[in-house]
Amino acid sequence: MIATILPSSSTFHAVEYNERKVAKGHAQLLEMSNFGFVGQISPYTPEELKNYLKQYTEDRNRRIKRPQFHVAISCRGDECSEEQLVRIAHDYLREMGYDNPGQPLLIYGHHDTDNNHIHIITSRIAPDGHKVDHNHEKRRSLNAINKIMQVDDNKELSNLIEDAGRYYYATKQQYMAIFETLGYECYEEDGRLNLKRGGVVLRKIDIPKIDSNVRKPGNYDYRKKMIRARMLKYRDFSSNKEELEEIMNRKFKVGIKFVGSKDSPYGYMVVDHKAGIVYKGSEIAQLRNLLNFETAEDRFNRFDQFVSRMLDENKGLTTKELNKMLRRQFSQTISRSGHIAWNMQEHQLPESIMTILKENDRVAWLQSFHPSNEIERAILCKLGTGCNQEDLHLEALELKNTEHTVEHLKSIINSEFEESLAQRMFRDGLLAYHVGDKYYCLDVRHKTILCMDDFGIETSKFKSNTKTEVQDKPVVKKPLENMNVGATAHQAVNGLSRVLNQNAGSHNGNREWEVGKHNNYEDIDDERGLKR
Repeated sequence: MIATILPSSSTFHAVEYNERKVAKGHAQLLEMSNFGFVGQISPYTPEELKNYLKQYTEDRNRRIKRPQFHVAISCRGDECSEEQLVRIAHDYLREMGYDNPGQPLLIYGHHDTDNNHIHIITSRIAPDGHKVDHNHEKRRSLNAINKIMQVDDNKELSNLIEDAGRYYYATKQQYMAIFETLGYECYEEDGRLNLKRGGVVLRKIDIPKIDSNVRKPGNYDYRKKMIRARMLKYRDFSSNKEELEEIMNRKFKVGIKFVGSKDSPYGYMVVDHKAGIVYKGSEIAQLRNLLNFETAEDRFNRFDQFVSRMLDENKGLTTKELNKMLRRQFSQTISRSGHIAWNMQEHQLPESIMTILKENDRVAWLQSFHPSNEIERAILCKLGTGCNQEDLHLEALELKNTEHTVEHLKSIINSEFEESLAQRMFRDGLLAYHVGDKYYCLDVRHKTILCMDDFGIETSKFKSNTKTEVQDKPVVKKPLENMNVGATAHQAVNGLSRVLNQNAGSHNGNREWEVGKHNNYEDIDDERGLKR
């Protein structure tokens, strides 16, 4: 596991780099935290992410000229899944001092190399305005990773050698395959087998000892049949033998070791790590059959047919729900723009399908506010341009979690600020609406909509802030009117970028010192810049 601190920047250009990867289908945004309205009301854009990070930093500390903190965390092969890497990222950020509540964070998963890796982007400025400590950053970064992973290569290898002694294998080459499918390099030297990892020979084993443990398994035909079925199934999900190796190892702890040149292997071995057996490849499936991968055209056609079938079965299917199915069926997902990459080729979902998915995503987001009456539903439809009221269903009031929003509103209303009440609410992710003789609040961050009068919230300050009245078109049962506290819903949506980009005063901060010497992100992703 390696953490590489990448260059600082004044413009947060790491966002552009990662979003280009996303657009090509080579990366995926795994987590976006503490970005206010961005991506909540409408799909985010790379420019919005950059502007938010810049504004967040300038509002808190203007003295730091290069506030970008960008880190790549990479494991060997598929030793860690994306989910595990995200957990490691949070542990790493905590060790490095970037786990402050309210700290904006982006985590991207990249899948364009043989090694699983993620990229982390945040600001070097904490929410309270101080600069996160950068002293001895490289050394602390290495110590943080070792602490998280509890690295002890020798102990790990000792346990593995002990376990390998219980495997069934017929030849020395099959014994070597046990370690090679787990990421070790094996070679003979002076009558000994060298086990090497990370450029270091960790152990030497006498060849006679390996030969003396040769033994054949009993009748394990059921295991061979099961492995064969799985290999042929996931062959159709893979574009090449490397992908097939990765899937079988990650899902079933079955290693595949091909023999011969990389492009033209003449044989292979299969290591069943669960059962502790090494098979000749011909016992499982003929090599020609195993390497009969489908073409990109066939793959993409099958992909489109599957997506269309899922939408026929569920008219309200969202992108998130669809990606769960695609991950299970194809071990792939579509990007936010509808792209999918496979075998170095890209495919774009038809525009008609993308239009349906975007509409479903918007409706699902609006429904997450749990509207409990006609007025709340009308307000949400006003916010969600193109959303019909019949698309949203009313839910029981008790489904809402209003406690945080109510307390936060009371705190804002009872406090004094230099900015207007509407501006303050915008900054905290709150939108206010005047409907008839009542005032409603929509809390974007906590997915809540409520009538302030019903919760005993003092609304006199809203009345004093009301300057004009906006009469809206009639909706079901009663008119929606006077939606003018700060802005109408349409104006609120269009005004988000303006509010998020407002300048604020600077704070005192530490003088910045640049860290990290890598300046070529492609080197990181191609593993050329990572020393193991």
